[in-house]
Amino acid sequence: MALRTGPAGRVITLEARMHTAALTDDLELVTDIMTDAFSGPDPVVSWMIPQDIPRRERYVRGFMRTWIEFMLDHDGFALVTSDHCGAMVAEPANPVTAAELERFHTAIGDATGPAAARCLDLIRLLDARYPQDLPPHLHVALAGVRPAAQGKGGVFALTEEIVRYCVEARREIYCEASSKRNSALWQRLAGLKPLGDDIVIPETEVALYPLFSRLPFDAKQPE
Repeated sequence: MALRTGPAGRVITLEARMHTAALTDDLELVTDIMTDAFSGPDPVVSWMIPQDIPRRERYVRGFMRTWIEFMLDHDGFALVTSDHCGAMVAEPANPVTAAELERFHTAIGDATGPAAARCLDLIRLLDARYPQDLPPHLHVALAGVRPAAQGKGGVFALTEEIVRYCVEARREIYCEASSKRNSALWQRLAGLKPLGDDIVIPETEVALYPLFSRLPFDAKQPE
C-alpha cells in the first residue's frame, strides 16, 4: 500500500483510509496518542516536564499539541494505526521564517506553564544540532504508541509505512530517538544508523540519539 500525502494536516491511516474530520479533530487524535505515549518515564520528556510537576499531563499535552500543530501547518503529516493506538508525525526539512519560529516559541511557552523554560531549551538545542548537509529527507519528529498497546505491532506498522513512503518519494529519514531503546528499535526495524554525536542536554546525562537512513531507492518495492 502506498502512502498518499494530501493537504497539510491530513491524517493517513495504515489502511489507506483518509480521515475526513476537520483539522482540529485530527490534531486532537494525534495529540491524545502522543500524550498517552510520552506521559510515562520517557527520559527526555521526563527531564523537560518533570514527573512531580502538578497537572503534568496538561503540560505534556500542551507541548505535544503545539508542536504537532506547527508541523501539520508546515506541510507535515501524521500516520496513525488503524486502532488509534500509535502515531507518527513527520515533516519536510523546509526552512521557516524568524517570525514563524518566534510565534511557535511563544505558543510553546504559553502551553507548558512551569515547564516552559526546559521545553524551549530542548527545542532550541534540537534546532541548533539539526544537520545542515543532509540529502532530501523527512524529519520524523514524533513516534509513539499508547502504553497499553506496546509490543502489539504498532511500532512495526508505523515504521514499515514511513519507510515505504520514503522509498517511493526517494527521501531519506532523519530522527532523534529519545532513548537508547528507541534508537535500537529504529536501527532494527528501519535500518537507520547513528549519525554524529549524541545530543546531550547540558548539565545532565539525558541525551537524544540522531539517526539517518540509507534507503534502497533502486530496489523494487512490494505491491
